[in-house]
Amino acid sequence: MLQALKLRTQTSDAAFERLWEAQRPRIQRLATRLCGNPELAEDLTQEIGLQALAAYPTFRRQCAPTTFLYRIAVRTIHRYRDRHPAVSLEPEHAERLPDPTTLAPPDQSLTLAQALTTLPDELRTTLLLRLYEGLSCREIAAVLEIPLGTVLSRLHTARERLRKELTDDHAL
Repeated sequence: MLQALKLRTQTSDAAFERLWEAQRPRIQRLATRLCGNPELAEDLTQEIGLQALAAYPTFRRQCAPTTFLYRIAVRTIHRYRDRHPAVSLEPEHAERLPDPTTLAPPDQSLTLAQALTTLPDELRTTLLLRLYEGLSCREIAAVLEIPLGTVLSRLHTARERLRKELTDDHAL
C-alpha cells in the first residue's frame, strides 16, 4: 500500500513537472501583463508554481490542466494586487507594461497600454486572457469560475471602455 502511494506520488510529481515546464512561460507572460512589472511577475510565477505543485495531487481532472494553472495564477495575482494596491503609473513607467503593439498601430501603443491600466481587474483580466493568451470564452469562464455570459459581458464592457478611453484621449 505504501509502495503504491509512493509510486503514485512520483508519477504525479513527474506529470506536474512536465505540465509546469510546458506552461511556465505562458503563466509568466500572463503575470507580467496583469501586474505590469517583469520582476514582480517572476516572483509571482514562482509562487504560482509552488501553489500549483501543492494543489496538483488533489487536481481531479474536471478541467484541462492549463485551466487549473491559469485559475491558480489569476487568484494568486489578484490576491497580491488586493494586498498591495497599485500606484498610479506615470508615463515613464508605462514602458514596463506589456507590449500592446499587437493591438494598435505604433503611435497608439502607449495610449493603449495606459488605457488598459484604467480597467478594473476583472475586466482587464478577462480581456488579457482573451486577447493575449488566446483563451476561448469557455476557457476563460472555467479559469475565472464565472458563467459564460459574464465573460461575454466583461469582454464587451472592457472593449467599450477602452474604445471610449482611446477616443476621449485622441479627441483632446
